[in-house]
Amino acid sequence: MLNIHDKLMIDGAKVINNKMKLDSILKSRQIKSVDDSVKIADLVLKLNQADENMMDWMHAFNDDFKGRDETENLNYYKSEMVKIRNVEDSYIKVTRASDSVLKIYNVAPSQIMEMKNHKH
Repeated sequence: MLNIHDKLMIDGAKVINNKMKLDSILKSRQIKSVDDSVKIADLVLKLNQADENMMDWMHAFNDDFKGRDETENLNYYKSEMVKIRNVEDSYIKVTRASDSVLKIYNVAPSQIMEMKNHKH
């Protein structure tokens, strides 16, 4: 599960970077149509939501198993795997969609970005 978390931390940096790039497009005079403006604003909201879902999962995750038996631990990990996979799925979908829009506007989609300015 921690491998998925670590991968999502890197993906999360891309989510944040794509959001910043889309915000810049929205604030510029590059928008090609009203539909594009709505689509980009919607993607920014989805990127924010994906990041918030990751933060919520991280804050709720509890690996202190004192007082639990092995079955409870296993069930907890199974339920957490479902949750973190849902976060991963949302990252994949919103990143692909935002990459496509960025390409239309001739903005390079984000590669892996350092996590200096983004705190979890």
